[in-house]
Amino acid sequence: MRLLIAGSGANGRSRLLTTASEGDLAGLLHPSGSVAAMLFETTESPPPAGSAGCALALDLSPAPGCARWFRVTFPACAASPVHRTDTIDLGTIVSGSIDIVLDDGSHRLEAGDSIAIRGAPHGWNAGPNGCTMSVVMLGTLSPDRAGEQS
Repeated sequence: MRLLIAGSGANGRSRLLTTASEGDLAGLLHPSGSVAAMLFETTESPPPAGSAGCALALDLSPAPGCARWFRVTFPACAASPVHRTDTIDLGTIVSGSIDIVLDDGSHRLEAGDSIAIRGAPHGWNAGPNGCTMSVVMLGTLSPDRAGEQS
């Protein structure tokens, strides 16, 4: 299992910010013997806006501070154009594989891998067996309204 975090650099271009493997993720031991590893957290509500970039804006976004949970199934070799949403997206690959396409290149995700996308423009290219992904979207302010407070 790996964790990838995608965002935008100072120049506004999307890129991979962090990659961690299962061994890198410190876990909290519960008295039951289960272990919980922190994958991602926000410290502001609503979370800060991402980069406007020049990508197609998709209107899938929940209101700032609210969440939506999706299961997305991509057919084999399907491609999704580069787009952005006013959200932080938290995804886990359930089955298959997929490449996230960022300005710094493509990055492969396989079953068990997780990704946090911090408002960065991105696209998807599904693997030869397709991909099923579970995604929670947390609404942020749009970049053009980032200075406003609700």
